[in-house]
Formats: sequence, C-alpha cells, structure tokens
Amino acid sequence: LLGGIRPQAYVSNPLTRVDPLGLAESACEQRQRILDNIEASRRARESSNYPNPYNKDLEFDPNKFNYIFGRVNSSPHNTARSGQLMDAMKRTGIDDSLQGRKILTDHFSDSLKGGSNVTAVFRGRSGILQETRESLLFGPSGKATVLETTYEIMPNGARRFLTTIPKS
Repeated sequence: LLGGIRPQAYVSNPLTRVDPLGLAESACEQRQRILDNIEASRRARESSNYPNPYNKDLEFDPNKFNYIFGRVNSSPHNTARSGQLMDAMKRTGIDDSLQGRKILTDHFSDSLKGGSNVTAVFRGRSGILQETRESLLFGPSGKATVLETTYEIMPNGARRFLTTIPKS
C-alpha cells in the first residue's frame, strides 16, 4: 500500500486551531483595537517600576462619598452615575453613615489585596497610570453588587480611588 495525504485518515490536531484572544472571527478594526489595547497595557505595566510596587494602600477622598450616595450634579453623566450608585447602595443596605462609609472603605481597601481582580491597566487621558478592578460588594441587606472600580496608581505604589461603576 502506498501512503498519501488523506485528511480523513488522520486525527486533526486541536492545538492548531486554538485562538485564545478570539481574534480569528473579529473584524480587522476590532482585531487591531484589541491588539493595541494589549500593547498599551503591556507598556503601562512595564512603566510602573515604582520604588514600592507592592504598596497597595488605599487613598480615598471623603468627598467621593457625595458621588457614591447620589449628591453630585456637576454634569448629566456624573448625576446619572451618582444616582446609579445611590440605587446600588440602597439595594445592598449601605447608607451614608459612619458604618456605611466604613463598609465601603474596607471593601475598596480589601479589593486591592492580590491582583487576580485587575481587569485593566492603562494610562488615562492625561497620562496617569490607572488600573481597573472588579469586586463583589455585599451589604447588610444580604444583597450584593459587582463594582468596577478605577484607581490611580501613585508613585509610591498606593492606589487612589477615582471612580466606581455598579455592574449588576
């Protein structure tokens, strides 16, 4: 018997068809945006050689509680987002009290431990190095909400709270 190329006689190699980034089915523009985003993220990570990269202390401006509890009207976007946050806080049973504020600051501080919840590292419009983290906030009501929180990475490695978006 003489051999030959007969695809039906061979088991296909599934490793040749792996596309971990999902780029095979993407449009060219979308594929390029994904690749550009990956490259920007890599550059941001490489440029974050700070003296103490493991310092993940939280810097939180108390005025941010106005934003979280619905007391912002600086722009239509901020007012809508602030209202969305206020609704999420009400649903979870977190109110604007010392106890509610402590629950939130403890949650944001705890979300900085480890790196498995980092969803993006990037430079903002003004060149500031930032990271976005996802976390699950449980409130006194027993209900939970997913928060997507963005922090500025400070030169000493600490994270300064910038904004949070409720995702559920």
